[in-house]
Amino acid sequence: MRRIDSAGIVRPLFKTLLESGDLISIYDDRIACLLVLIDVLGHGANARTVAVQASTWLDGHRMEPLLAMINGLHHCLAGTRGAVAAVCRFDAETGILQYTGVGNISLRLVGRQSTSLMTADGVLGYGAVHAEVREMKLFPGTTLIMHSDGISTHFDILECPGILHKPAEEIAETILNRFGMKDDDASCIAMKYLQ
Repeated sequence: MRRIDSAGIVRPLFKTLLESGDLISIYDDRIACLLVLIDVLGHGANARTVAVQASTWLDGHRMEPLLAMINGLHHCLAGTRGAVAAVCRFDAETGILQYTGVGNISLRLVGRQSTSLMTADGVLGYGAVHAEVREMKLFPGTTLIMHSDGISTHFDILECPGILHKPAEEIAETILNRFGMKDDDASCIAMKYLQ
């Protein structure tokens, strides 16, 4: 039985995804998933080159522990313009969400549980980063929202009545379209832990 519904959307500042520094990777097998959101500093084709570099690295390391992934991305992006990122792994069998991140990627739970999840300060590819993996138990009926700083951090989910009853793809699209800023790449992931 499917226990997870997850989806993401990226809206580039310029015309195509080939010019976006925001990157989403979702690996979902119906009862477990890995969610990655990366926001490369800046915009355009140069930011996209760094995002592709991060994506290529991720493809070969997505089974690693989260801390190894975030530290690996940090080393992978050394010498580039840098990025901020969050990585979440969820197991619907146990209800355990593990998460880590560096920089201003927003993570929040809405629905049955409501809280913001913290990431470490810093920029991947620059200086030292001190990420740590945290975990918490989710209850069915909870939705995880991840988004880049291209979406206002102060939006209220209650401004979108009935949104949590929609599929994850529609949740992500609605949040991006309603609260996305017009002067930045923007991206959003929604993951529903189904009843």
